[in-house]
Amino acid sequence: MVTEYTSLQSTKGALSIPTIMPDEYWTGYLGRLLIFNGINHGIGHVAANQLLTKLVCEIATDINDLPILVKLARLLKIEVATVVNRHSLIPIIQNSKIKNYESKSSLKRIHTNSFRLIKNGSYFCERCSSDDQHRFGCSYWRKSHQLPGVDWCMQHGNSLHKVISINAMYSAPDVHISNNNFLRSKFGDTSKNNAYVKKYCDLITHYADCHYKIDRKAIVKQLYETAFALNVPINNRSRKLKISAFLIQELPSDWIAEHFSGLIQYKHIPSIPGYDDLHLENNIFKISNLILIVSVFFQNQDNFLYDFMQALDEKRIRVQTKIINKTTDTELVETYIKHMGNIYACSKELSISNKILKKKLLTLGCPGLRLNEPSVWALFRYYEGLPLEEALSGERINVEKVNYTIKAGSYCVHLAIRKQVLSKPVEIIGNY
Repeated sequence: MVTEYTSLQSTKGALSIPTIMPDEYWTGYLGRLLIFNGINHGIGHVAANQLLTKLVCEIATDINDLPILVKLARLLKIEVATVVNRHSLIPIIQNSKIKNYESKSSLKRIHTNSFRLIKNGSYFCERCSSDDQHRFGCSYWRKSHQLPGVDWCMQHGNSLHKVISINAMYSAPDVHISNNNFLRSKFGDTSKNNAYVKKYCDLITHYADCHYKIDRKAIVKQLYETAFALNVPINNRSRKLKISAFLIQELPSDWIAEHFSGLIQYKHIPSIPGYDDLHLENNIFKISNLILIVSVFFQNQDNFLYDFMQALDEKRIRVQTKIINKTTDTELVETYIKHMGNIYACSKELSISNKILKKKLLTLGCPGLRLNEPSVWALFRYYEGLPLEEALSGERINVEKVNYTIKAGSYCVHLAIRKQVLSKPVEIIGNY
């Protein structure tokens, strides 16, 4: 069934605009946009930019001079910050938040970094692709699979596959699978089961979702206190920690060579830039390197990184983040089902901000279920096997909200809806 996947956010004349999916990488979305409108997506960026300009030209006259991500944001009628932070790798590439998305310098940075991929190639999870095809009729590219150092799907635990062809993301992952146009992961269980690698993957994924500013100075201070207990080597000349040597010692060599090659390439020099110069406040330091160091040196301290995170919007988010990271995904989903998709009731029970919990649950496929009764019954009938067109045929059904819930939701939505329906009196159930 492809109805829910191909549901449109809007249309302009004869052109169709699909809704962007949660965690969807922006380049993959443009590929879907081109396919929806019958345009040759093999030529990639050129065709996508021309189509975006055509679709958005009615909104602004200076559209040709804007970065493609800004055009995309205007097309979807969402904030530029949302596209940049939720659907691109820019926050990790540039190691900071863009403060003013309208300034010339910010637009230049967006334009420069938008097309950069941190890893060599485009990555997808075969199980995610299969699930997408079953639910939506087609698969899509996820931003979380493109994160540096992440070789396994954080949802399914299986290895990611790589496509190295040009404009790979302009075709869906299932197309590459059917054409056998991908490389299987070369990493075995040694890297996958390494505690430091697992910690790193958890932290980089969380950072990519939340985009906090990290207090690097405070981390350095704590790092020196911990390093001596771990017998970390010290540079005899500078008397500074040899952080790089400890990382090389503790991490799988094949994983380092693939994602942090500088550690291997320069291991013969006294101080490796990007690792041993963490204490120098004025130099630019990759966020992925910083998270790697934290993952190794503070692997057993679950909330260490969160203690040194400075929320970009409001200070209380930092405290809420610590709480939500003490709560397992299973507990969050179970609470969601228990309260039948009522985010407010969930936040009250878990003592977590409604705003933060809503975002976290959405990443787990648990959107809020604030729907009128006909819409709830439409979802229930759909999940029980009725074709979507028939399920939406009743009166007072909010079609837009139902479509969104199906797109954003996982199987836990079915369980929450089912519990909500079965909790109603028998006579009401009989009416439907």
